[in-house]
Amino acid sequence: MSLVVLGGSVSPFVRKVRTVLAEKGLDYTHEQVNPFAPPEGYREISPLGKIPAFKDGDKALCDSSVICAYLEKKYPTPALYPSDPYDYARALWFEEFMDGGVVTAVGPKVFFPLVLQPLFSGGTPPSAEVEAQAKQTWEETVNPLLAYLEK
Repeated sequence: MSLVVLGGSVSPFVRKVRTVLAEKGLDYTHEQVNPFAPPEGYREISPLGKIPAFKDGDKALCDSSVICAYLEKKYPTPALYPSDPYDYARALWFEEFMDGGVVTAVGPKVFFPLVLQPLFSGGTPPSAEVEAQAKQTWEETVNPLLAYLEK
């Protein structure tokens, strides 16, 4: 297989790349990489040590948005980005907003305490306080995006 996604399954950035691959109907392999303990040589393909990284034969890329843009150019059908210039720019903005805004807030304040922490602790559910904090983060971070979408 020449297309390989490297990164942890739970990462939203890895899931974004895997979603693009699935939507385009592309076969690929997925190699688990823990960004906190990456394999030797990983920084050769991901200089910042972040996930995901991506291989297409002997070519390597890193950063989910870059990987998705590459896949869109190399495999243009089905198109996942709009062809209209304004709509295309808006789609890029939403992608950046999610990657740089929502994920950075929702990841540590919603996903980690509600999903990952219970997994790491053997299934102990989050406290009511943790759930309330997660709900507040969601309302302050995601709801403005939803309101913006309705404009």
